[in-house]
Amino acid sequence: MTLSLDELRRVVLALDEIDEGQVRRVRERDPYTVTLEFYVGEGFRRLLIGVRPHEARLHYTEEKGSGAEPGHPTAFVMACRKHLTGARLCRAETDRKDRVVTLEFDRDDGQRLLIFECSGHHPNLFLTDPSKRILARLAESNSHKRDLSVGRRYEKPVQPEKENALHELGLVRFLAKGDALHAEIDAFYRALETARGFDEEVRDVWRKLQARLKHIERKRANVAADLGRADEAPLCLKRADALKANLYNLRLPKGADSVTLPLNGEEITVPLDPKLTLNGNMEALYRRAHKYGETRQFVGERLARLQAEEDALRADAARLDAAKKAHDVDTIAELGRTYYLAEPVEAPRRPEGEREPFRAFKSTSGAAILVGKGARDNEELTFQVANGRDLWMHARDYEGAHVILRVDKSGEPDPSAVDEAALLAAWYSKGNRAKSLDVSVTEVKHVSRTRGAPAGAVNVAKERTLRVTLDPSKLKRFFPDREFDAPKPSPSRNPRKRIV
Repeated sequence: MTLSLDELRRVVLALDEIDEGQVRRVRERDPYTVTLEFYVGEGFRRLLIGVRPHEARLHYTEEKGSGAEPGHPTAFVMACRKHLTGARLCRAETDRKDRVVTLEFDRDDGQRLLIFECSGHHPNLFLTDPSKRILARLAESNSHKRDLSVGRRYEKPVQPEKENALHELGLVRFLAKGDALHAEIDAFYRALETARGFDEEVRDVWRKLQARLKHIERKRANVAADLGRADEAPLCLKRADALKANLYNLRLPKGADSVTLPLNGEEITVPLDPKLTLNGNMEALYRRAHKYGETRQFVGERLARLQAEEDALRADAARLDAAKKAHDVDTIAELGRTYYLAEPVEAPRRPEGEREPFRAFKSTSGAAILVGKGARDNEELTFQVANGRDLWMHARDYEGAHVILRVDKSGEPDPSAVDEAALLAAWYSKGNRAKSLDVSVTEVKHVSRTRGAPAGAVNVAKERTLRVTLDPSKLKRFFPDREFDAPKPSPSRNPRKRIV
């Protein structure tokens, strides 16, 4: 599905239209795709470069994009904005033997290169300086023969792809010319994206549905086991009564695990827990008899409810399979709303009277923001309450609260909600008297406990940093009755010691 060498050459020839075009904006469409917006004459042209495996492409697009990008910009996009904004495209060329396109940009502070490798399995896009030292790359490099790390000099592929491969056979799927060629390529890949999106949605719903089904099956098996144990209630009661009747005249060797006692003319064998006293064993048996006796009252009804839920899940699994075969988008969306989006984003509530380990806030967009109340509460919030995809935040280099921004699995968090959660992380830290400070942000799944450290201490991976200004007008939204003093200069801090 990747562009062939012939197709790529035809596309690059058509880029003459934006020669001397000035880059006004660099946008991230998704983790594999960026668009460069050029100002040409009195209008704009948007050049799309995609490096998704087996779908690598380069062409104009009419898609303008929405105002909000998917999450915070990647390091590659930030580097492109820094080095390419205001630059002019002065040359575009393809390699004679391989699918490598070099776009050369000229700016007052020097030249920059974008090198696009349009290979099938491992396409990539590199931003380099004039000496081809890599400044940033869009995707991770999987090359075993070249070191393409940031800071290293870019090297061409070791050898061209195999001869007689499709890209060497002059394969041409798009016969139009000029703008029509780009429109045809754009439409082709949009159709691929739509099909891939449908398949991914089906897979996500299927995984969620199967996880629920397995959960219900396990629960039903446990309840059925409880029903079997309910038959033991009379026996447990007999054993407890036998211990009670002989409690004060019974002497057993240390570590005994059973005893046979008389009760109402019959012999009762009572298993014992060697770790408990005779009185403790008796109380444990009475508790078990009471628990098993109560179980019988409701376990049958609970089993029936679980069986009905399991039947409904199996029926929905059959609907999903039929909808996939019929490409029924509406049914897939309906099941998605039921299973894929069904997880609550609100803070879980505890029994009435039980203390919560967090303070709960609402962002402007309605997302739940949870703030830990103390060190042990931070640990409980992060590792028991939060989901792996939720965003975790903490003020860098200061003691403070763990902050969780609930993220619905349906999409990325709202950027305004991220900013508001970061503001609360800064406020609930010992650095909150500063004018501004840095806040670490990552997904909860990248946070782990620090072995041997006090409660609340964690290790963080794949974090990014947000610079947060403690603006009293923004804090007023969360604390309307509080008066805020003007922020003071940042207190001294020890960068070698990071306590969370």
